[in-house]
Amino acid sequence: MALSKQFWSALVCTCFIIISIPEEWGKSMFPISGFQYLASPFSWRRWTLASFLLLTFVGGLKGLWIVYATIARDLRLIYRIIFGLGVPLVKAKLKNLTIPQIFEQTVRQNPDKTMITFISGPSSYEKMTFKEVDDLANQTGNYFANTGYESGQVVALMLENRVDHPSTWLGLSKVGIITALLNIHITGKALIHSIEITKARAIVYSDDTEEGIESIVDTLSPDVRLFKLSQKPPMNSALKARTTLIHQAIRKCSNVRPEVKNLGNLTDPLMYVFTSGTTGLPKAATIAHSRYLMTGFALYGMCAMDRKTDILYTMLPMYHTSANGLCTGAVIVSGMGMVCRKKFSASNYWKDCAEHGVTVSQYIGEVARYLINTPPSPYEEKQRVRMMFGNGMRADIFDQIRSRFNVDIAEFYGATEGNCSLINFLNKKGAVGFVSKIFPFILPYRVIRIDNETGEFIRDPKSGLCQECEPGEVGELVSPIVRGNPIRDFQGYLDKSATSKKVAKNVLKQGDICFRSGDLMTMDDLGFLYFVDRFGDTFRWKGENVSTLEVETILSTILGFKDITVFGVQIPQTEGRACMVAMAMDEKNKTLDFEDLYKKVDNNLPSYARPIFLRICSQLEITSTYKFRKINLTKEGYDISCVKDKIYFRDQTKKTYSLLDQETAKHINSGVLQF
Repeated sequence: MALSKQFWSALVCTCFIIISIPEEWGKSMFPISGFQYLASPFSWRRWTLASFLLLTFVGGLKGLWIVYATIARDLRLIYRIIFGLGVPLVKAKLKNLTIPQIFEQTVRQNPDKTMITFISGPSSYEKMTFKEVDDLANQTGNYFANTGYESGQVVALMLENRVDHPSTWLGLSKVGIITALLNIHITGKALIHSIEITKARAIVYSDDTEEGIESIVDTLSPDVRLFKLSQKPPMNSALKARTTLIHQAIRKCSNVRPEVKNLGNLTDPLMYVFTSGTTGLPKAATIAHSRYLMTGFALYGMCAMDRKTDILYTMLPMYHTSANGLCTGAVIVSGMGMVCRKKFSASNYWKDCAEHGVTVSQYIGEVARYLINTPPSPYEEKQRVRMMFGNGMRADIFDQIRSRFNVDIAEFYGATEGNCSLINFLNKKGAVGFVSKIFPFILPYRVIRIDNETGEFIRDPKSGLCQECEPGEVGELVSPIVRGNPIRDFQGYLDKSATSKKVAKNVLKQGDICFRSGDLMTMDDLGFLYFVDRFGDTFRWKGENVSTLEVETILSTILGFKDITVFGVQIPQTEGRACMVAMAMDEKNKTLDFEDLYKKVDNNLPSYARPIFLRICSQLEITSTYKFRKINLTKEGYDISCVKDKIYFRDQTKKTYSLLDQETAKHINSGVLQF
């Protein structure tokens, strides 16, 4: 726990008393000549003694140790928060600057500097300077303005990583259009839902994402226009009839900034980013200009980057805030350069970094694991990356990554829509960040006790407030919400019911409201936080959030079963949790067509959400609130040595679900068989 208010009050009082002692009293109190120097007025020695006495007798020796161990770290954090994050945000708020305006300032400072280098394949890449990106953004904005789209309307973007991805959404934002960044892997019902929840008036897609749009063209509202950022017409006749090709049309428009009467406000929505959650379908999180600005400065300022010399590298999808907010955002606010790859390639990671002068590269847990398992490359010696940043670095490979690639690790923690962000820039193995025990108001996050069965907070019977965890105890991370504050506010989702589920009241004090992260963590005595797991209905696999309710809903529709529960299980030598399904088979459903199920799963679920394991049970255990009990199922996983039920695995060779045996299980656990 942080040092209490009573502690600091006692510190101030004790120091005041000692300083107020008259000189003659001090001499009489300390007759030994060696101590008489303590009586001199306002002596720094008095402050030292006062602090020591108080830390010893009020905070205890443990308090003294905490101050000694963390004061330098915390002052460093405060400096970066003030000058790397706070000052730029205050300036933007005072001038009411939106992201397009801030980008234009950066362009004026670095017109001919390369903003983005896009790697599409072996020895194949494209470059665009800040001025070129701005010109294309202006042309994009002018095209959509001339086509009839207005400020406040929504245009959905379903684009893979490409060199003109930033200019497309920046161009839309220049005329006040809100961009909905669609996950390029979703299809069918989830895609329709994403379009409808944002009330998108149009969709911009490409050759690579055409298949997803084709899957919904027959059910898509005729009011939604389709634009293809390509010169190649769609193959599907129905899709072709509704699509307008805009690659050349955009480039024929004026590259002068679009004329807009109202440039908008810093607090206006900039984009919608989708996350998986407990609602069963993707949730559209609102990212305001202020939130995006904060995200960009969080990487640039908190990691003490140099706008003149640093070049970022990302291979993550630009429809996620990990790549778009952190990387593109940092480039927009600072003027650094960025190297982007279409898809992650472990064998080309260091080659890309070496050839393009990368100094700061991004990772997620899966990327780090792939890199450490890749054979050594001569490019590892040629690259000059000084720091890797990201999230999900496992403690068991932390030291290997640092020593093999000679880099510092900056581990981030943060939710797309949340208001709690952490960073560990101290190379502290396993920690996702830290909060100050001396200055707990700087990052006012807390770890709260919860009921492991229900997920509800455990509250004090008398006060009704939540209980903070002791050091080392597992609980849920929460963060106070401060309305109007660009760092502490929580904008939520377009779905108001989903927003309300993430907000808790009367948590730390009566009348407060806090954001519920849904993440289980532990905090040590020094304030370092360690991620334990996701709680409840969401887990991560292949760098994506998987909604258990979404998978359950789709599988129930496919199979006609009511008793289906989905959970994540750990596979050795992999990151995150693989999707596993337990289903109760009644008398009417004694057999399954596993080949047909395999096909339907592929057609209805994105690759990262497809079940890896199926467990066929006679019945599923339920809780007192009539929910399926997942704790034992998760613990048992796919261990057939302790599970009597039949377990099937996703057989990618035979395109079916095959019965799991001991030999196959060994291959999975050893990494021979991968998914």
